[in-house]
Amino acid sequence: MDSNQIFLLGVMVVLLVIAKKLGASGGSGRRARIDYVHKPLLTPAERSFFGVLQSVVPPGYFVAIKPRMADVLDPSPKLRGRVRHATFFRISSKHFDFVVCETGGFEPVVVIELDDSSHNKSRAKATDFFKDQSLASAKLPILRVKAARSYVAADLAASLNQKVSERFS
Repeated sequence: MDSNQIFLLGVMVVLLVIAKKLGASGGSGRRARIDYVHKPLLTPAERSFFGVLQSVVPPGYFVAIKPRMADVLDPSPKLRGRVRHATFFRISSKHFDFVVCETGGFEPVVVIELDDSSHNKSRAKATDFFKDQSLASAKLPILRVKAARSYVAADLAASLNQKVSERFS
């Protein structure tokens, strides 16, 4: 081997050692600390609403809580390549508050979003618009409920039944 080959071999060995060290440590040079605490799935406001919602869901249906949009929607099969990937990426880290599904086939019937005062901010409005448009394209109705201190079960049942009937009309 000549001196250039030996030099290149030495550089490659150094780079491999550095790459291995970075890969094992998450890139920081030290092992990343794994330290989590659990938290409730629902906020107090969501829990309050969920209790009323469960009481008005008709037999044959159940309520899924906080599923990712990507668990409920898929990019259209006609989309390909980068466009399909980008379309999926837009829904992969967002979630719906609640989804009413058929018990037998786990088919989503209506999405329910509980809108509190944070939905008045421009970023939240943009997300809400995106969710509305995504659901409209999938022909899946959405029921937006304004967050409140209490809910009238009969009113919620009527709104829910109207949206369920939209799904099947």
